[in-house]
Amino acid sequence: MSDTKEDLEVQLRAMFESQEQAVLVADREWSGEADAWPLHSKSQSRRAYVAVGIAAGIVIFLAALPLVARSGAPVKTGQKGPAGQRPAGRSVSGFHTETPQVSLTADALSIDVDGKKYVTASPVQVHSDPGIWQGYTTLELTWLEHGVEMRLSVYFTSDGHHWWSDEIRTYDGRADGKWVFYKGDFFRSPLGTPFVGNLDVTASDHGVTGHLQMTGLHLEAFLRPAPCRAPTAPYAIDAGYPSIEMQLSPQSGFGVNATLLDTAACAPVKPDGYTFAWSVAEPSISTVTGDGLRADLTPKAIGTTAVRVTATDKASGTVVATADIPVVVTKSTPASPTTGVKASP
Repeated sequence: MSDTKEDLEVQLRAMFESQEQAVLVADREWSGEADAWPLHSKSQSRRAYVAVGIAAGIVIFLAALPLVARSGAPVKTGQKGPAGQRPAGRSVSGFHTETPQVSLTADALSIDVDGKKYVTASPVQVHSDPGIWQGYTTLELTWLEHGVEMRLSVYFTSDGHHWWSDEIRTYDGRADGKWVFYKGDFFRSPLGTPFVGNLDVTASDHGVTGHLQMTGLHLEAFLRPAPCRAPTAPYAIDAGYPSIEMQLSPQSGFGVNATLLDTAACAPVKPDGYTFAWSVAEPSISTVTGDGLRADLTPKAIGTTAVRVTATDKASGTVVATADIPVVVTKSTPASPTTGVKASP
């Protein structure tokens, strides 16, 4: 029996080591669009969990051996979602969410409203308003907890040298969802540098008191745009949104503020010397009206299309950059929570 147990231990250890390598590879393959997922901050921590799992797994494996032998089914330890999505929310090791504009990591995130605590325990919708490059952006989270919709919105600004937030809002935990406003000067850091530390703020509004805490915080706004990370041309257009989703209703629409970038310096280019043209692949699904780097989209029918913006040098007539943004028009629904990527834990 001891020989059999030793053989099983060797097999089980090999299985866990193989699963560990698969997890590490999956982490490297994930892409970082607007999404939220459980945080595994250090590879040493993951290996520590695997080591503990081996010790506990030997006992479980020996007890369940007849069942495993009969079923022959593989054990699933994790699953990668569709491209651009990751499991959302909270795990024992922290919380992480990221959009093209903002990245937030925290060991713990909680909102206490009059003694009731909210910890983003359900699937989270994540959204950033691209706003103005190195000028204005947001990070907006929406989720359901304790039977009500909760929201956390952080508003970022920049003077071209530093970035910070002068306003944070959270919902008040009530069914009709009113805002509690936290005013101040939060997270101030040089552009390109994350804020590292803790946040502990309290605010009172319309008869309720909110207490927002984020510990082990690693937060950065105005992330380097995707066209600057692996540039293929001297100029690029950053539209801010990886995709656009609109609902088909008379009131629906979408505004885009694009930026023409010098990819070497990753800095905005003054648009005066360029003309900008906007077009839609399928005008029957959506129309677009452009004015320079600003455009407004109007949905016309349910379906999928793409909007294109083209920058042309006025002096030479040469096209210097183009950008295509996928557009999806969906059926109108009675309630429309914050636009963003839906993900599940």
